[in-house]
Amino acid sequence: MLLNKVFMWHLVAFHLYGPQHYNSTPLPMAEATLGAHSTALLVKMDDAKRVRTSERRKLNRAIKLFEESVKQDDPTEILKPAFDEICGAYKRLENANDDFISCIDVSCDEYASLLAVAEDYITEVYRLKCKAHSQLLRKIDGDKSKQKADNTKFIVKKLEPPKFDGQIRLYPTFKKDFERLMITNYGEDPYVLKQCLLGEALKVVHGVDDDFYKMIDRLDDKFGNVTKVVDSVLCEIKALKPVPEGNNKKLVELVQRGVNPKCHLAFVRVVGFMVHHHIVFWNVQGFRTWIITRSMSC
Repeated sequence: MLLNKVFMWHLVAFHLYGPQHYNSTPLPMAEATLGAHSTALLVKMDDAKRVRTSERRKLNRAIKLFEESVKQDDPTEILKPAFDEICGAYKRLENANDDFISCIDVSCDEYASLLAVAEDYITEVYRLKCKAHSQLLRKIDGDKSKQKADNTKFIVKKLEPPKFDGQIRLYPTFKKDFERLMITNYGEDPYVLKQCLLGEALKVVHGVDDDFYKMIDRLDDKFGNVTKVVDSVLCEIKALKPVPEGNNKKLVELVQRGVNPKCHLAFVRVVGFMVHHHIVFWNVQGFRTWIITRSMSC
């Protein structure tokens, strides 16, 4: 044992003072230097451990406040800053733990066990941070689900399907609405088309109401002819009585009798074209032919 101790003192002296001063260093001085070095290292480790303990208390306080907010069902706007406090405290504690590890003497026999304890320590703390993070994410997901459920309460009323009862001047509008609203959502379904037809239009597709394309062909043949549409609009125009000059009341009644502006939109455009280009027709037949020609060229 004595020989081992002497050998250790020589080894310490060799490492502390180097080969050039090794022979001139007496053993008592080496022993004193070793003791001072060990004491300084222990003091440094103790200081690092004290700092780590202080940072752990701060982290525990941040976690406690966060969990209280979760129990109170505080909004996400409060939980996020509280979790940020946990992240900051964890980072400072991680740095303090690294400082403690750096103070451990790598030459001591307990180095491996001390290092393992320090690693387990920070791993345990990391799990606490992850637990808080999971609580925050669950809160965020819950808020999103609640918001989605609330949004369903404000869904706009479902659009009513377009209806067509056989009024020829309404067919172009009906066909566009059907293609845009119904075919887009339900495809070319004969049953869906049948549900949109009434009166004369429903009679037209009788017998082929299980074939979408045949139904459309019959409707086009019956109501999609440009000439028939023009004749229908002209009949309504011819039925209108002249409005005496200055009689605003009759003029308003005439406008109101225009029924649906969509129905006469094409006619209004045609009249606007005529006025702009100073086109005048002296009989209905000429006017009818001109409208048909313009409609088919569009």
